[in-house]
This record gives sequence, C-alpha cells and structure tokens, in this order.
Amino acid sequence: MTAAALVLPMRPRAALPIGSYRCEIIPASTIAIKRDGVEGVALDVKVLEGEFARREVRLRFVSEGPPRVVERDLSILATWAEAVGAAPAANLVGVIKNLWFASASRRVWLILNTRQDHLGLPEIYCGGVNVEGLTPVVNRHQSKAVSE
Repeated sequence: MTAAALVLPMRPRAALPIGSYRCEIIPASTIAIKRDGVEGVALDVKVLEGEFARREVRLRFVSEGPPRVVERDLSILATWAEAVGAAPAANLVGVIKNLWFASASRRVWLILNTRQDHLGLPEIYCGGVNVEGLTPVVNRHQSKAVSE
C-alpha cells in the first residue's frame, strides 16, 4: 500500500444558515489550538436532523483570548456540561470528550451563528445550547456580531 492510499479524504464542511441544529460532536476531530494569542479547542460537529443533516461544521471554543469571546465560549461549555451531566476535565480537549460521552444519549441542539473572522471570512460559532427537556440556554452574546 502506498503512502497516498493511507491519506483519508477530508470530511465535507459547509456553512449553515444561523439557527438551532441537533448536532453531535465528532470526537476524532477535536484538537487543541494556540495561535495569535488565542488558545482553546477546535472540533467538528455533525448535524443530525433536518434539511442540513449530515453536514459537518468546524467550531472553536476559546479559553484564552478576547474577553467577550472567552466569556461566551466558557459559559456555553459550562452550561452544556451541566445540562448533560458531563464529568469535569483538566483541559478543553477533555471537556469536549466528556461532553461527547455525556451527550450521546441526549438530544442536543446547538445554536449556530455566523460572524466574520479576523480575515473577514465567515466563521460559524456556537451561541447557545439546548438539551431536550430543559429550557433553551442562549448565551447573551448570541445575537451580537463578535468581531474580536
């Protein structure tokens, strides 16, 4: 087998309209990120239902960087973890792994929004989370365009 045969094709990722989507974390996609004064985690989620079912979207959650973004992201992760009963973790990669495990038997909707990144390109971010049976939790930053 050649080295070229071992290269896996990239999963398709596509932009989605702003909205609430039932999603699941793709655990093997989770990576720690550290660039330009921003630290956090990047991961792919797959839409499970509706018109955009099977689409995959790359999300970032920031733990160090612009204060408004850090506050929004950590608040959403904490709310999500509490709602599904995820175990604590030592770092964000572990948090995502625990969220994936704890969310597997729950119906989780992520509220996805779009903003422009630092290069002016569209970027999807998570503005809130809703777990079936609980009141939707929309972060107060959800409807604001965060350009930081």
